[in-house]
Amino acid sequence: MRWDEIAKISAYKLDLLTTDEIRLVFVSHNGSSMEISEENEGFPELFEMLEGRIPGFVDGWGSVMKPAFARNETVLFVQSLA
Repeated sequence: MRWDEIAKISAYKLDLLTTDEIRLVFVSHNGSSMEISEENEGFPELFEMLEGRIPGFVDGWGSVMKPAFARNETVLFVQSLA
């Protein structure tokens, strides 16, 4: 998915009993979606790109992280077609 195709990015957390796993969901303008886990290779680089491209991304990420073991679904980015 190209950057200009992204209409929405949300994040949520899976409770894995002893740990949590944060997942990002990218939705395109045509409705297709892609989900990426923080456990995927290259995630730190993706996080850095998102941090640079999306104002307030880190604040939204903090909302997903705490409290622990709660789903904490959060919309991090929405772009409408003009």
